[in-house]
Amino acid sequence: MPAFSPASASQNAQATNTLTSGKEYLRGNPPVADTVPLPDPLLDTDTDTGVPVLLGDILRDAARLASDQTDQSVTDEIRLIIDGLRVMPTAGKARG
Repeated sequence: MPAFSPASASQNAQATNTLTSGKEYLRGNPPVADTVPLPDPLLDTDTDTGVPVLLGDILRDAARLASDQTDQSVTDEIRLIIDGLRVMPTAGKARG
């Protein structure tokens, strides 16, 4: 598996700014024909690039790392959180 470097604060800010720009654009009442295609790539749950899938992966991996790298045993509450994060993208697919 290739080694990846962590996203920098600048990259995280750029992603947040991009989403904020989209939000502000939509609040400006653009034509519907221009707005309908905008969320499609963001909400794509059929690939690994949609925000729900990516965010679910990030949260699950962070929870797994926190669990694996601490001296504390995993409590039932932590296990429920991790299990809930595992099914998050699947729940999105069921709605679409």
